[in-house]
Amino acid sequence: MQLAERGDVDLQEASSFFSAEGIAPLCHYALRTAGAEDSVPKDVWGLLRQESHAAAARELIRGHQDTQVVEWLAEIGLRPLVLKGAAYARTVYPEAYLRLRCDTDLLFADQASAERAWRRLEQEGYTLIPNVAEGRFVSRKGPA
Repeated sequence: MQLAERGDVDLQEASSFFSAEGIAPLCHYALRTAGAEDSVPKDVWGLLRQESHAAAARELIRGHQDTQVVEWLAEIGLRPLVLKGAAYARTVYPEAYLRLRCDTDLLFADQASAERAWRRLEQEGYTLIPNVAEGRFVSRKGPA
């Protein structure tokens, strides 16, 4: 991050940096828990706080969606394994919103189970977004 001529941080540049790296909530959390808020300019602290609150709100929505999907699948006897971002968010990070993510990856025992799961999700209004790749270990991304 560059400092402007009068010594202020360029907030647009700071925002672009934190957004590109996906680390604003994590930086906010680390600075807050260390009691180091005063070590960054107030406008940057405000930006970090705002991004952290937005990430927490998004994670509340995603967490609710994830829970609902797992419940729907349990209704038809499926218990998928939650992988990668969603799993890391809840097991590795002190708060789930600190691990930014855009989807939830589920692993099924076999292709038939995955197809049953998809049919159940379609009943709830999910729509298929076709992949450009095909193969046994290729997934399809559902709605955001």
